[in-house]
Amino acid sequence: MVIKAYTLEVIYSPRILPSESDGDHKVQEGENVTLTCQAKGFPPPKYIWHLIQCTQEMRLDMGPQLEIPNIRREEAGVYRCTAFNGIEPNGTINLQVGVEHAPTITVYNPELISEKGKSVRLECIVVRFPNGRYNWTKRGEVVKKDWNHDPQYIELNLTTTMMSLDIKQVEARSFGKYSCEAENEHGRAVGSVTLQEIGSSSNKPSAGTGKDGSTQLCSESILFYLAILTLFLKF
Repeated sequence: MVIKAYTLEVIYSPRILPSESDGDHKVQEGENVTLTCQAKGFPPPKYIWHLIQCTQEMRLDMGPQLEIPNIRREEAGVYRCTAFNGIEPNGTINLQVGVEHAPTITVYNPELISEKGKSVRLECIVVRFPNGRYNWTKRGEVVKKDWNHDPQYIELNLTTTMMSLDIKQVEARSFGKYSCEAENEHGRAVGSVTLQEIGSSSNKPSAGTGKDGSTQLCSESILFYLAILTLFLKF
C-alpha cells in the first residue's frame, strides 16, 4: 500500500471581525487612544490605517492596532482600517473618533461700521465638541429675538457652529460692544464684535481673530458654507 497526503489551502479575501473598538469613539483631548482592527482571511491579511477628514485622506500606519498618544482636536475624524491579502475585495471598517474639548471662538470681523436705519449682521465661528449653549449678550444682558434682533445658531458640521446676530434696523442704542458666548461641559469661550456709527471713529473695519481663535477642521468648507448662508439669508 502506498499513501500520499495532500494539503489543500483555500484562499479567500479578508473579512472584518467584530471588535470592542467598533462604533463611534468619544475621547477627551489629551487622552491616549488605541484603535483595533481584526480580520479573517487566507493568506493572513495585513492592515493599513488612514485618517479621513472632509475630502482629504491621510495614510497613517500599518498593523492591526493604531496608537494615538495625546490626541488633539485636529486629529478627530474617521479612521479607516483596510485589511488586504492580495485577494479582492479588501476588508474595510470606519471608526469615527470625536475629540471632546472646550469651545473656541473665531471672530473674522471684530469691528463693524454702520449708520442708523441700516441692517447689519454680526458673526462668530465656534469650534466645540460636544455641542453646548450659545448666547449673544450686550452689557451683560442676553440679546433675545424680537422685531429688530434675530440671533441664530447654525451647525455647519459636527464640531462647528456659526453664531450670527441680525440687526434689522440700526438704532442709536444698537451701537456698542456685543459678546458671542459659547459653553459646553468642558469650558467656556467669549468673542466680541463692536458696532460703531459712521463718523464716530477713524478706525476702519477689518478682519481678524479674537482672543480665543482656533484652528478649524475643513476651513475651506466652512468658508463656503458661510458664503452660501449669507446669500441665502439675504433673500
